[in-house]
Amino acid sequence: MECPLPADAEVRHWLTTAVMYLMPFIHNIALLIALLVVHSQLHRYIREGSLFSQILSGALFGIVAIIGMINATELQEGFFFDGRTVILFLAGSFGGPVTGAVAVLYAGIFRLTMDGYGMVAGILFVLTAGGLGIAYHFIRKRYPKASAPVAFYIGGLLVHCIVIAYLFVLPGPGIQTNLLPTLLVVFLVIYPLAIMLLSVLFLSQEKQKKLISDLSESEERFRSLFHNSQAIHMIIDPVSGIIADANKKAETFYGWTLKELRQKRIWQINTLPEDVMKKRLKAVLRKEEQFFETRHLLASGETKEVEVHAGPVTIDGKTMLFTIVHDITDIKRSKEELQKERKLLRTVIDNLPATIYLKDLELRKILANKADLDIIGKAEEEVIGKTDRDILPQEVAARMEEDDRRVIEKGETIVNREEMFVDKEGNETWLLTTKTPFRDQDGKVTGLIGIGQNFTEQVEAARELKLARQ
Repeated sequence: MECPLPADAEVRHWLTTAVMYLMPFIHNIALLIALLVVHSQLHRYIREGSLFSQILSGALFGIVAIIGMINATELQEGFFFDGRTVILFLAGSFGGPVTGAVAVLYAGIFRLTMDGYGMVAGILFVLTAGGLGIAYHFIRKRYPKASAPVAFYIGGLLVHCIVIAYLFVLPGPGIQTNLLPTLLVVFLVIYPLAIMLLSVLFLSQEKQKKLISDLSESEERFRSLFHNSQAIHMIIDPVSGIIADANKKAETFYGWTLKELRQKRIWQINTLPEDVMKKRLKAVLRKEEQFFETRHLLASGETKEVEVHAGPVTIDGKTMLFTIVHDITDIKRSKEELQKERKLLRTVIDNLPATIYLKDLELRKILANKADLDIIGKAEEEVIGKTDRDILPQEVAARMEEDDRRVIEKGETIVNREEMFVDKEGNETWLLTTKTPFRDQDGKVTGLIGIGQNFTEQVEAARELKLARQ
């Protein structure tokens, strides 16, 4: 009569048996993790997504599956634990159709060479795991939530439910009853959990590759924009003032080669003193000053007026200053000439004896010469932006507003309208005023121009003549 094993000995025996069955599977998982590392390293040298890359990845997955089958543990004659289904499902899910198909091809051919009465089931295991993995790859593309680890667990459960079904449906000796609990635990718990846990590693690698790809694309776009921009771009070291990089437009503008520019410090092309430039670089670094106008020296010895936009950027972990330079020499020259012309025109207008003013569509004065201001008796700041109702007696303002409306609304020109003003001392001033629409370059009326000729002396002379006659 046999003595039963003590409870603790029975547990140890069960654990030993479980470890013996699962050891090859654990080896496969270790190989798969190693494959993940190798896979990530290969993509540093091989363009990811290329056909060669997909075939190579499939071959690596297939080799891991083959090693697993070589080191498999025999559950009973013709039935093995090797984890090929886990490997092939992940190959299709993460590698796609080409990678999955190559991995299935490798594993399937090897299983054919092993022969044995379990060959049909073994081939079906390979095709099912790889095929469902490829199908899951397309499901993940369409439904992002399918990339969750739990979803991978469900996918692994589905694969191994089908695998178990094969064992009961296919002809053969069948699984021994005492091994059935172990089989169910391995296929329905351990293998799906392994797929879920390994998916976390593969998903992490996917995210890392996407981040690297996005960063690479961003750097490429920046490099392209930097070097091909029609604006002058420079990268400056805020501490040393060295021009670390410059684009083609800078080379054309300054007249130095890019190599020569990269050997210069910014105060060698800026006309400001070195100490002033160092303070400005610090201000830009602190974002206290990011826009300014200055003068830059060219290789020819000529200086140019420039407008500089600058700000800090991080390049390779170091804070640098990215500057955009615009040549505004012609613009500044045009502004200066325009200011001279305006000053000259204003001098002429102010020295004419006639009153001259300009009003907008709201009848607010936007220009008034000295003669007009003298008649009104107010300073320029008291008149500009005001209407006649703000600065003149209401009856006079109402009469003038009526004429102004006709000019603006109907586009009419009023010639030699008699207008009379009375100053604070009661003195009268008589004007013959002509008002005409002021139009923009498209012919649209935007205001009116008024020109008044003072004929007060003629009015007074006429009065004196009338009195003399009487």
